[in-house]
Amino acid sequence: MDKQHIKVFIADDTLIGREGLKAILTTSDNIDVVGEGTSIPEVDRLISKTDPDLLIIDLKWFGDEQAGSRLIRDIKNKNQKLKILAITVYEYLLRDARQVGADATITKTYSREQLLSLIEQLTNDTS
Repeated sequence: MDKQHIKVFIADDTLIGREGLKAILTTSDNIDVVGEGTSIPEVDRLISKTDPDLLIIDLKWFGDEQAGSRLIRDIKNKNQKLKILAITVYEYLLRDARQVGADATITKTYSREQLLSLIEQLTNDTS
């Protein structure tokens, strides 16, 4: 991964979620939002086209609490090198996300600094 330039894809079913993340991420000089998805099939399709370093994915989609975890598992089966950060308001969903392959999880109570620091840690981790 290019440590100077981090390519991020945002996956969230809500406009406010995507726009909020973009607003935070664009405050960093070394992060580019390379795409966003508003549905599970769209995210799965666009990941291969945009080749991000990191996927930030909400876990609950259109009322389905398992949608995000299913997509994480599917994506990790196809692309082990892609780092995945799962985010949610619902803390009880985080354990499942980690079990299916999320590299990190965080609740939506994060600060700008916490989010940017976590992104740096994830994308600088070569393990």
